[in-house]
Amino acid sequence: MVLNIGRSIVSAAILAGFLGTASTSFGAIIGQLDFAGSATVTANALDFTPAGGGSGQFQTIAGFNSGVFGGLNTIPGVVGNILDRDNTTQPVTTTPTLNIPNYLILGAIPTLSFTLHQVKPGNFGSAQCGAPAANQQNCTLAPVGGLMSPYNLTNSQDPTTGAINSQAAFTVSGTVMNTSTGETGDFQITFTALFNNRSYQNVIATVLTPPGGAVDTPYAARLTITAVPEPSSVLFALSGFSLLSLSAIIRRRRS
Repeated sequence: MVLNIGRSIVSAAILAGFLGTASTSFGAIIGQLDFAGSATVTANALDFTPAGGGSGQFQTIAGFNSGVFGGLNTIPGVVGNILDRDNTTQPVTTTPTLNIPNYLILGAIPTLSFTLHQVKPGNFGSAQCGAPAANQQNCTLAPVGGLMSPYNLTNSQDPTTGAINSQAAFTVSGTVMNTSTGETGDFQITFTALFNNRSYQNVIATVLTPPGGAVDTPYAARLTITAVPEPSSVLFALSGFSLLSLSAIIRRRRS
């Protein structure tokens, strides 16, 4: 009798776990989108082109888009809009505390509504930020006045010319909803800007030298949307784990 109960519990646990896993993608958005544009970088802001107005434009890149964005592989150069960033309206935070709607708008899929929740802090140290420029250095500027930097800066060397190039990368995250279907997802965007023949030390000096300068740069970005597990999915999964635990207790008592 105990053996039959144990088997029944295991079967129920497997079913609950399966149902939980199967339903995690129900009503969810998934996909990947590559896009590019240009921007002006200053000490306290990132102004996407065209300058001014609080936002800028980008164009999608065909080739590796997938999921909800898969159809854009055959329509290159679709125009979108993205909000400019500054330390007041979009401060860097260690947790997702922001709530900025309409962060990104894609003309080809206007029903996708993106809400920004976090500009993530850079995760390199600051020890090499002021060192003489060299290959394979990295840097995230130390906080100033309590404001953290989002940028991961990296130097690399051109193998042909020996020139030092650099790149700056930063990541933002939030949630997305399809306003016509109610589907939701979590999004993350990583932006990468390249500075040819300029070390990050040179870029930092240009931007931070009083009264503060600016650097214009092209950038590329990858947007990734992952499914948000629904509450019922989590509940089913937890039910499965609980039933398996109960089955283990019964087996121990039986032995």
